[in-house]
Amino acid sequence: MIHMKIKPYIIGISGASCSGKTWLATKIRNKRPDVISIIALDNYYKDISFVNSLEYRHDNPNAIDYTNVISDIEKLIGGNSINVPKYDYNLHSTIGTSLIEPTPIIIIEGLFTYFNPRLRKLIDFKIWIDVEEKIILERRLKRAMEERGDDYASAMVRYEQDVKPAYHKFIEPLKILTDLKLKIDSYDK
Repeated sequence: MIHMKIKPYIIGISGASCSGKTWLATKIRNKRPDVISIIALDNYYKDISFVNSLEYRHDNPNAIDYTNVISDIEKLIGGNSINVPKYDYNLHSTIGTSLIEPTPIIIIEGLFTYFNPRLRKLIDFKIWIDVEEKIILERRLKRAMEERGDDYASAMVRYEQDVKPAYHKFIEPLKILTDLKLKIDSYDK
């Protein structure tokens, strides 16, 4: 356990699904992995039976366990290590944990990084990733089919019924809260 003498600097990254949030967070951390840690909100999804009862399912901010996210971030701020759950999209459940040590810089990334006021208040600098919808759709379809085993038709239905309307309802209105908007058209993997 490392006791921090000063509060860590917390960066938030948000944007649409498949906009490049995880990619950007990883690129930043890889520059100085000794001083930067990442908290991915995707690891804090609630139980799948609850999530499936929500409008827009995983694309609804109520699917995130903010109580645990905030508790974990406050522990890091206090200089304590945390065990972050590892969420598996194919199984729709947690499959263990990952140890995260306190670092001077913490990145929080996810769709709903700015939705919860208590979480938002912990963030020192807010980044928004802006990507054209056609690029997001292309990336979503590719990920759904290649990584999650969905077929094209089911991936399109999910996008049209959950992802797109939830983005406009819950996520897009929060971009006005950000300090920096990045326009990203492509990224390397």
